Amino acid sequence: MRLGLQSARAIRNEALIQKGETPIVKISGSVRDVFRLATIQGAKAVRMHDQIGNLVEGKRADIVVFDALGPGMVCAAEHDPIAAIVLHASIADIETVIVDGVIRKRGGKLAKVEVEESIAGVNKKEVVWTDVAEQLVRSRREIQERIEKIDLDKALEAFLKMF
Repeated sequence: MRLGLQSARAIRNEALIQKGETPIVKISGSVRDVFRLATIQGAKAVRMHDQIGNLVEGKRADIVVFDALGPGMVCAAEHDPIAAIVLHASIADIETVIVDGVIRKRGGKLAKVEVEESIAGVNKKEVVWTDVAEQLVRSRREIQERIEKIDLDKALEAFLKMF
């Protein structure tokens, strides 16, 4: 959200700077606009506003709870909670995540996920983040081993012959 807001402001200001003008003092594109893009406007963009995007009875309950006392947000959240989320929050500030009514992150840690059948070699009914991380590391190693066996000069030569 933060980078999107900064990019939009930079693009607007660049046009003024190219004309030799000073960028306007009142900044267009507010943190509230960005927050709406991440919530109800985002839901409208993907045509799911009847299911997600705001907290209304009958819609899926997707909630993110931020730790407003973390070092990056403590004073900002007291002054303007939306600005604190858009401009200062990081994943470290996310305390709890609820997706479609199911807690997915609690106490800053990803929650266990129940799986119906074995996935990617994990023979468990519940999968925790460490299981996922182990699979990712194993997969990365396997991919790296395959990459190291590739003759890059031959690959480049074959690629260039295609054109």
